[in-house]
Amino acid sequence: MTDKDVISWTSLLTSCVRNKSYEEALRLFCEMRIMGIYPDQIVIAATLSACAELTVLEFGKQVHANFLKSGLGSSLSIDNSLVSMYAKCGCLVDANKVFDSMEIRDVITWTALIVGYAQNGRGKESLNFYDDMIASGVKPDFIAFIGLLFACSHAGLTEHGWSYFQSMEKVYGIKLGPEHYACMIDLLGHSGKLTKAKELLNQMAIEPDAIVLKALLGACKVHGNVELGERASLCNLGHKVKTQ
Repeated sequence: MTDKDVISWTSLLTSCVRNKSYEEALRLFCEMRIMGIYPDQIVIAATLSACAELTVLEFGKQVHANFLKSGLGSSLSIDNSLVSMYAKCGCLVDANKVFDSMEIRDVITWTALIVGYAQNGRGKESLNFYDDMIASGVKPDFIAFIGLLFACSHAGLTEHGWSYFQSMEKVYGIKLGPEHYACMIDLLGHSGKLTKAKELLNQMAIEPDAIVLKALLGACKVHGNVELGERASLCNLGHKVKTQ
């Protein structure tokens, strides 16, 4: 295609982001601008998402500045991408500025802050955002709980994590995935509760994947539990070995 319009560029760039080819997405954005094609809201949101995943703050700031100069109206998708980009890049003040300016917030908005604060070592504040989200009437989803359990794991908040973990199915009817089990096993293991972590692994309704088993293995190494660590290693190699 020799004469690509904004729709063609949008299709190419958003496809790259969906397929996690983030660097290629940013390359396309630059090429698009050089060709004199002005990005639409979809392209801006997708490019900011790529910046968030790559944590390239300066590029993200440039995209934000270009967007403000463009005169395009904002959208929930763009605002969410901005919150995520600034939060993942560690600019929590800027993430909050965008968040506070938003008239409409959804579960993606709140999750971006929950994950961002957790990744920057501020797990307790992540939990406060979760409480604020619930109070606002927004219900958590599958991804929100990954961020929440990640926050508990990094802050060592075992009891909070266990409570959130149990509420997923009981309160919200959300099916537990391997990512949730991995976070919970990591949290239990690193807090010294290896027996409970092992029990949770054995009770899983789904086959544990490499991420889950590595979480247990990591905890075993921290606490010097050689026998359980060897069993986790065998499972990780593809053997269906149940921990005893």
